[in-house]
Amino acid sequence: MGLLAHVPSTTGALAQLSALVKPGGLVVAQITDTDSLIGRIGFGYASWREKRKPVYGYQLQRLSTSSVSALARSVGLSLQRRIRYSLTLPGMDRLPGRFLVQLTSASRSWPLRRVAGESILIFRKQEHS
Repeated sequence: MGLLAHVPSTTGALAQLSALVKPGGLVVAQITDTDSLIGRIGFGYASWREKRKPVYGYQLQRLSTSSVSALARSVGLSLQRRIRYSLTLPGMDRLPGRFLVQLTSASRSWPLRRVAGESILIFRKQEHS
């Protein structure tokens, strides 16, 4: 699910997803991760653009792996894995698609992945005790 920044309540959305998954099942979420510098730049640009010339008509939620993980724990989901990817910055969407694909592929390498601005978060619903 790549919509968490667009819902009024991240906790509410995670709670609904948790309710749909059986114990031991997985929930996959994608976020612009403000735990990273590139994620903060991307989020800041999107927020500035929204104030200047509204695209969505609402303020995006600022998300990070640490904040989403804490909210997920409160609804019975535990973070199993984080996969960082994407080194793109605002405006880079104007570059040739082939270049962006190569850049995204390169961002999967270990040294570059640490600074990537997007994260895929994989959560497991906790088993009942």
